[in-house]
Amino acid sequence: MARPQTSATASQPLRSQALADSAAPITPVTDPIELKEGALYDASTVTEGTDDPTLILLTVEEAARRLSIGRTYCFRLLAMGQLDSVTLGRARRVPAEAVVEFAHKLRASQCRGAMTSERKGLAA
Repeated sequence: MARPQTSATASQPLRSQALADSAAPITPVTDPIELKEGALYDASTVTEGTDDPTLILLTVEEAARRLSIGRTYCFRLLAMGQLDSVTLGRARRVPAEAVVEFAHKLRASQCRGAMTSERKGLAA
């Protein structure tokens, strides 16, 4: 037995009734997808903007995400020359190894600073 129509015209079914009548199969979101390496990944864990570890050139946003910093601060590092980048046409890209080199330089400078502070503390 059909539900009574509540729309202005009885000849046009309601949208919700039309959706309820169409028994379209529902595909689960967690279908596994296969990548080039043959490894299976859960599609529900793949989100837009996920960093691909195989990329050679990163967008500024991807580089910022890998460094766990904001996009604006990443642009500031590029402007100061502390983080290397290249241009492709009008697009600016950060080489993946430049991100790693920046992290190593940052760590080395902080380690040297800590060692200098320890020496000053020992000398006093």
